Amino acid sequence: MWFFLVTEVLFFSGLFVAYTVYRYWFAADFQFASSHLILWVAAVNTLLLITSSLTITLAIRSAQLGDKAGLIRRLLITFALGAGFMGFKAYEYS
Repeated sequence: MWFFLVTEVLFFSGLFVAYTVYRYWFAADFQFASSHLILWVAAVNTLLLITSSLTITLAIRSAQLGDKAGLIRRLLITFALGAGFMGFKAYEYS
């Protein structure tokens, strides 16, 4: 587990460093790109992702407890949240 955590820290540290360097080198391009960001779509997408993570975790717990009805219900909710996420991505990219 510790090895996994260390590799994740290293991976994301590299991503954050690369983001910071490129943002410094190409500040005007980042400014231009951010003017096209639709903030409410990004907020809804984030909410959908966090909520779907919760519902799939609850579905796993339902499976562990043998609650078949709860498992199916939570999997369907997770599917609906994922479909909503993909719908917002299609809207955002179009």
